Amino acid sequence: MKMKKWMGACLMASMVLSQTPTMVLAQEFEETLVEEMDQTDLVVENEDEKVAGNNVAEFNGTEYKTLQDAINAAKDSTDNNKTIILAANTNEDILIPEGLTLTLQINQGVTLTNQSDHTIINSGILNITGEGTITNISNGKASLINNNGAKAYLNGGKFSRTDQEGNSYYTIVNQGEMEVNNSIVIKEGANNLASCLENGWYTDAEVNGRVSKLTINNGAKISGGIHAVKNDAGGEMKIAGGEITGDLAYTVLNYNKATITGGTIKNTNMTEAKAAIYNNHRVVEETGKEIETSIGYMAIKGGFFEGSFGITNQNTLEIFEGTVKGQETAIFNTASTMIYGGSFEGKTTIINDKKMEIYDGTFHGTSSVVDSRKGSETIIHNGKYTADNYHAVRADGNVIIQDGTFNGGNYKYGTAVRVGSGGEATINGGSFKSGSESEYVIEQAAKTKAIVTINGGKFEGGKKNNLQIRKTDIFKVSGGTFTSEIPEEVWTDGFVQATNPDGSFVSHTLQKVTGKTASCTEDGFADYWKCTDPNCGQMYSDEKGQTKIDKPIVIPATGHTYTWVIDKEPTKDEAGAKYQYCVVCHHKTDPVSIPAIGYTEKVENAVYRAYNPNNGEHLYTTNYDEFMHITNIGWHDEGVSFMTEANKEGNPVYRVYNPNSGLHHYTTDENEKNTLVSLGWHDEKVSWYASNKPQSAPVFRVYNPNGGQHHYTMNQQEKNALVSYGWHDEGIAFRTSLVPTK
Repeated sequence: MKMKKWMGACLMASMVLSQTPTMVLAQEFEETLVEEMDQTDLVVENEDEKVAGNNVAEFNGTEYKTLQDAINAAKDSTDNNKTIILAANTNEDILIPEGLTLTLQINQGVTLTNQSDHTIINSGILNITGEGTITNISNGKASLINNNGAKAYLNGGKFSRTDQEGNSYYTIVNQGEMEVNNSIVIKEGANNLASCLENGWYTDAEVNGRVSKLTINNGAKISGGIHAVKNDAGGEMKIAGGEITGDLAYTVLNYNKATITGGTIKNTNMTEAKAAIYNNHRVVEETGKEIETSIGYMAIKGGFFEGSFGITNQNTLEIFEGTVKGQETAIFNTASTMIYGGSFEGKTTIINDKKMEIYDGTFHGTSSVVDSRKGSETIIHNGKYTADNYHAVRADGNVIIQDGTFNGGNYKYGTAVRVGSGGEATINGGSFKSGSESEYVIEQAAKTKAIVTINGGKFEGGKKNNLQIRKTDIFKVSGGTFTSEIPEEVWTDGFVQATNPDGSFVSHTLQKVTGKTASCTEDGFADYWKCTDPNCGQMYSDEKGQTKIDKPIVIPATGHTYTWVIDKEPTKDEAGAKYQYCVVCHHKTDPVSIPAIGYTEKVENAVYRAYNPNNGEHLYTTNYDEFMHITNIGWHDEGVSFMTEANKEGNPVYRVYNPNSGLHHYTTDENEKNTLVSLGWHDEKVSWYASNKPQSAPVFRVYNPNGGQHHYTMNQQEKNALVSYGWHDEGIAFRTSLVPTK
């Protein structure tokens, strides 16, 4: 650009010199040169600055007055590396056409603003870099629209829009494939009626079989809008990192499929019950059936989440890892939630209104930890649950505890488990403690419909007792270790409380007696448990002491498990020998004779079968001389396998040979034969002709995936036996006339 302007100035000077005195010309030339330089060449010396004058964009060394002109030039260019630099502010509605792969670098301090439409509509493959800004000022228009079938990689830049009354829309809409890496996406203004970033379609009717995919990685910063990120109908979203912040409704709203493995997601609105994550779905209004493009499934495998509510779930949620903090509650569930691990904190850490299953994790509540509300079901397999003030578990619904550690709050009415009216708690194991000021560890808080069943576990604490029992007929104890006496009214059949040396109370102290495995010839007996109290000695068949027995349960002798072992292979002339071998105790029977094989006589139109004991191959041939030759050098004579059609009237059966493995293959499929020959097999032409009559007997084909052999047989029992050993059943290979009998 500078060279062109110098040449223009020199040309102007030469034209003037031919008509004007020298002194005047020199002065006018200098003034003209300075004026030209002032207007065109006094640009900032910055390596990002690539254009001058009224031009705004540069592509491949050429400058353009509009960004769209540069994009059009890139579309027509045959260059592989298509990078456009936007170095000056411009107001344009940009279209990236289908088929164009482009990098758009927006320099620092440069802003791309729309005129009346979306700022950028991408139908190609777009990579955005740099530190400039893309914004939109028109109602119902976005800074970036990524169409279905398009790909966008946001590796830089700031995407923004400021909503005002009568002027609102998404900052970014993705309906193709998009990665947000090192970009900032924001939405500002007091009239935020739309989300900041939408992935998918606003209604399910718009999806029409399409899918939009959004990935948010480390380096991304997204904030603002009624929701910072909305995964809408047809959207599939992965959040692997980045910072996402909201302060109005929900920071991340999911309606379809979402997976989160990392990142920080916060909702700073602590005055309302708003969540960092909100998972929901859509249903057909008339039937209540779930819509397949808005299924509301979310899997969380890492990340940090914080808000007034950490996560609100109204459909299907799985949590494997991550940290969730809620000023009020970490997880509010009204549908189905599975928790496999993670760290959770809140005033009431978990509120379950429907169905929840917890396998592991660490849970801390400043008030209570798990609140299972009326009509809900909560199953706890393991984990650590600690309440500062009240209850580790509050069971107003149905709660089943298999294992875990439960520490009640250090308050007079704090408990490890509290069962309210209409609630039911079944405790099968775990460790339960109350605080030093608490009266009870387990509380039956109501006299009606508060059902408690304790089958196991360890219970410590309570100034008054381990258990507060208000109604004995719905409070039952069948096992467990206690530090206080349990009244007999709640004992179930078989439960007897005894005193241990440490002063604790427990049902029978049972010691396992390991059983004896039955042998082939001798009886054994099953494991059993025996009370160590010499005054008792009662035996039980189970470790919980629920099934009494008078003597160990006998396991009868199994008998021998024999398999035949060939001690000597029969030949054509000599008998062989075999015996039965027990694979369990190694017992051997006396050997028995195997008759000599003899010789197969020549049969007209026969296909003979011989077996190679070295590589496991069966050879099929109509050539009796070939058959006799190989059986005389060690192959086993297996007689006539099936028949060939006379006069070549049937379907040809091709034979090919693999010189590497030494195996033969037989097929009526000429294409299969040709394919194998093209791979290096030897073409041994037509071996015989199979019957083309549908009523003829079938010949089955099976394949050994370990050795690579194919086997052909008319014997369905032989075929089924091989399939049971792992061979693949490949159906009917061809058909044959019946083998004649003598």
